[in-house]
Amino acid sequence: MSLKDIIELEKRAKNGDVNAQAELGFAYAYGNDIQQDYAKAVNWLRRASEGGHAQAQTNLGVCYQHGLGVAQNPVEALHWYAEAARLGDYQANYHMGLLYFEGLGVSQDVQKAAELCRQAAECDIPDAQAFMGWCYYGGHGVPKDVVESIKWWERAAAHGVIEAQYSLGSLFSSGEHVNKDNTKAYMWYRLAAGAGDEQARRELDNLSAKMSPEDKADGENRVSAWISTHPRSVGRG
Repeated sequence: MSLKDIIELEKRAKNGDVNAQAELGFAYAYGNDIQQDYAKAVNWLRRASEGGHAQAQTNLGVCYQHGLGVAQNPVEALHWYAEAARLGDYQANYHMGLLYFEGLGVSQDVQKAAELCRQAAECDIPDAQAFMGWCYYGGHGVPKDVVESIKWWERAAAHGVIEAQYSLGSLFSSGEHVNKDNTKAYMWYRLAAGAGDEQARRELDNLSAKMSPEDKADGENRVSAWISTHPRSVGRG
């Protein structure tokens, strides 16, 4: 946004435009074309949230959960996540699920956490999909099920969630609960390493040292094929 755009946006926000209030809150929170200022972000997100803007409510919840521009308060975070979820923002379900999992601002309930995160995962929230992979792998709030775990990690990996890509690499490299497959492990570690994950880079180097040139070439072909069909899979934390 240009300075002129920011001035116009602030004018609309001050005149009670809820969408402008939310957009201004996001801009201050993420430093988009404006100096990052969490206190100002909270001010505008609160005004938009009180006007019923679901995404603003979720982001205000994040501020309260992590103490960004406001005193840390998981109870208040839970309140705003619940409001946003009621309005259909499934990102809020994911954040609310994490609070239930940790028992922050609410009594710990890992089954409720998994239920909330699954709702978000089914609505294509990548971090929730990665979390469900972990839940099914470890049996956290759901029965252990490695097939389900792989399904959710692959869906998250397709969105570029590095943790999911690394987890799949580790799974196929170890051969724990699945058939050991170094070329699959190579592919997943390679994707995570390519996005800047140093642990994945180290694991990839260790794995490569044990592989034949042919197997490494196969791994590279798998990487290329995956990226060509999943262009969003390259790189997000």
